[in-house]
Amino acid sequence: MSIVVPKSREFRVRQEADRVLFIIDGQVVCDLDWKATDTLIAALRQKKLLAEEYAKAPQIARDSAILLRAGARMVLSGRKDITEEACKMAAHDRDLRRYMPSIKSQESFGHPVFEIKPPAEKQP
Repeated sequence: MSIVVPKSREFRVRQEADRVLFIIDGQVVCDLDWKATDTLIAALRQKKLLAEEYAKAPQIARDSAILLRAGARMVLSGRKDITEEACKMAAHDRDLRRYMPSIKSQESFGHPVFEIKPPAEKQP
């Protein structure tokens, strides 16, 4: 649902019986029943979280870099650009290295290999 309104001075939400009214500058711009309002609130909450992640991307990348540098193999966002920035910061950011001096830089490539052997025979 799109509501296009010029810059407003006043935004109010009012309840009348089982209806929820959104009022901008004294004019009703949206009139929903309570079930539709739940759907709208869920959509607004999701968009708010995405907008917050976008606004706080540099801090999320830095916090994720701290986790990566400390050895935790996780980042705090699912966005590819934030993950890539966090990996770069964890590997190359000098300020982060000074912030965590006890953690030495180490690079490891590949993955661990586990070898399955038959059980050892019991000795009498």
